[in-house]
Amino acid sequence: MTLKRIVLSAMTLLVVWVMSASLISSFDEPQVGNQLQLYQTDLMVQASEWDGSGLPEAEVVQFRSAVFGKDALESATEQYQEVRKDAATGLARLQQQIDSVNDLSDERTRARRQELAATAQAQQALIDQIDLRLGIVATQREDIDQALTTWETLAERSSKDAIAANTLANLWRTPPIIRPETDSIINTQLKGWFRYIALNRLYTLEEKTEPLTQLQTEETSIAERTLIQLSIVGLLPSLGGLLGSALLIALVGQRVLRGKDSLLALQTGAWEVPWNWETVWLVIVGGFLFTGQIVLPLVLQVGLIATNSISADAVSLGTTGFSDAGFAFTGLILGFSSRGKALYSLVFIC
Repeated sequence: MTLKRIVLSAMTLLVVWVMSASLISSFDEPQVGNQLQLYQTDLMVQASEWDGSGLPEAEVVQFRSAVFGKDALESATEQYQEVRKDAATGLARLQQQIDSVNDLSDERTRARRQELAATAQAQQALIDQIDLRLGIVATQREDIDQALTTWETLAERSSKDAIAANTLANLWRTPPIIRPETDSIINTQLKGWFRYIALNRLYTLEEKTEPLTQLQTEETSIAERTLIQLSIVGLLPSLGGLLGSALLIALVGQRVLRGKDSLLALQTGAWEVPWNWETVWLVIVGGFLFTGQIVLPLVLQVGLIATNSISADAVSLGTTGFSDAGFAFTGLILGFSSRGKALYSLVFIC
């Protein structure tokens, strides 16, 4: 075996080990797919406020059925509950791992426990956000008791969404409770359709006709734009399939009509490839995987350490301008931690 193959074999084993460890550890982290599903569901409930824009009632019903299904809020509830179930399962698994870490004398063990605790906190925050949404959806399905139960349970937790949950519960109680900070809490802690529903309830209780009318007009406009966006996104796969089918039919037809002069005609003689399998191995493992998964993260970490050191020296010397630049670069490097893998892929694909 040549030295080149030995080096490539070692690099391959190292890449497999690093990527496997990263994949296994990602099972306990909040999944990107769950966040995307939440975002898509938020858009769906936002678009469900569309009033038809003057179209005939039969056409509106048919269009809403095609886009939202039989009941948009029921579908949204099911999707929120599905994401919540996955998040709760991940949180329980994380809590078991945290409880199993008993030896806190080792620095590496303490760091691992802190990492698990941070991930568990993110999972709990996701669950709290979903509970807040589920309560608001329940009010629109006329299930006030379920909404109050969900919010009261959330209000008992020590989370940033507890205040919003208590505020919403007060709005839908009998009799309702409105405090001076209610409007501010709704505007700061709720977004999109959920903010609209809460403000609609608040303005209705306060009998503020003008703000309520303005809010409804704004929400109708936003719902229409959101519906257009969802329609475009839904049409893209069909459009892509249609264009692909048309291209395939055109190429096959050209092959039948033009014979050897067509694009699909096979060239006479054997094809020659100017590289062997070792070159492919080197490019994939060495040029893409090894560099993207090992070398680039290592360079970023070294850059972070060096920047922190330079910034500390600059602070001690009183050069605040240089220090600010150093801290800005440090923030840039730190920002890579949450999107690192996507950045690596973009760097090497582009």
